[in-house]
Amino acid sequence: MNEVNDFIAASSTKGDLPEDATQFIVKNPRCSRLSLLPKIHKIGNPGRPIVAACSSLTMYISQYVDYILQPLVRETSAFLKDTTDFLLVIKDVFYTGQTTLMTADVASLYTVIQHNDCLRALEFLLDQLSCQDPRAVTIF
Repeated sequence: MNEVNDFIAASSTKGDLPEDATQFIVKNPRCSRLSLLPKIHKIGNPGRPIVAACSSLTMYISQYVDYILQPLVRETSAFLKDTTDFLLVIKDVFYTGQTTLMTADVASLYTVIQHNDCLRALEFLLDQLSCQDPRAVTIF
């Protein structure tokens, strides 16, 4: 617990986080809870892991990172909001009798991304911006 709080305080002092970053400190933290949501449409009904992180040590700092990154990610060419967005993207694709549209179910896509790979991708994304301070990017 002290490690997270010390990181937040030090980052705020260095200017890496806003001055009021102490609001990111969870006063009475609790452990995250794991539950499984059964996939009743699949054989054997495997579970989709759900992690409830309410009041966890990193809850507020995670929300802050998400707040900063969401607008940046939405501007990437690879971003697809949902199925409707995907259908709009492919609507102009010319289909012939030899074209087959297929879908795939990806298992544990985000849970298998290594932290270092994610940080490298984030660094690449930030390098593409004219403003190198993500906190200065206007949130729409």
